Amino acid sequence: MENKVLRRYKRAFKVKTKKDSREELVAAITKHWASQEVSEKDTLSYFIYNLRNMDKVFKLPPKPSPPA
Repeated sequence: MENKVLRRYKRAFKVKTKKDSREELVAAITKHWASQEVSEKDTLSYFIYNLRNMDKVFKLPPKPSPPA
């Protein structure tokens, strides 16, 4: 990855490093990435839900008009 992308990731996820050298950024971001916990069940459920509902447009029901 480019240094620009690494710095943007660092800023977005508030990863702390002493310097912005490429080696230190890669090490810190790799450590951050590896420490993330992902629930397989939730991820797969969300993925399947999105696949099934990809082409559907969900709209809120219209609000009832106030009595006149």
